[in-house]
Amino acid sequence: MPKIGLFLVLAISSTAQAHIVLWGGAAKAGGYHKAIFVIGTGCGGSPSKSITIRMPKGLLSAKPMPQVNWSVTTTKEPIDKPFVSHGIAVKDRVSLLTYTAKGPLSDEHFDEISVLLHLSPEVSENLAFPVTQLCENGKIEWNEVKKEGPGSNNAPRLEHPAPILKVEIPVQETTPKHKH
Repeated sequence: MPKIGLFLVLAISSTAQAHIVLWGGAAKAGGYHKAIFVIGTGCGGSPSKSITIRMPKGLLSAKPMPQVNWSVTTTKEPIDKPFVSHGIAVKDRVSLLTYTAKGPLSDEHFDEISVLLHLSPEVSENLAFPVTQLCENGKIEWNEVKKEGPGSNNAPRLEHPAPILKVEIPVQETTPKHKH
């Protein structure tokens, strides 16, 4: 293949794969996890102005890390089962994080947003984080989730996939420990 043809294939492939992804590996149910949301593209070439991340049920808390290029606001909602954490009664949780760029993020650049998550010990599946990306011209809803189960490998590729956090479920011992 000529060098120009190879370059075009690589350029088209990388553009087709550009979306908002979640880095940081798998998280453990009941544990804390640093999630890194990577903004790898604008909206069809238009610079990004804001990113809103919806926190899924199954999180006890979400604590945003201050970012140099973004201001952040949080929206909270009451939780079904209040609990005590470090001696403090917790009755609500962050449901939305909205990051507003201090200057538009060019489509030629990428950025990262870090969030400290505390997963409920009751989480029993991977967690999807729907994201709304608002750009100078247009917006993208990164909210599609691939169906799991039989036949899911044959499903069409998602155009706007939601970032997914893989959750490791602790294995319950089913056999009693041997005691002397």
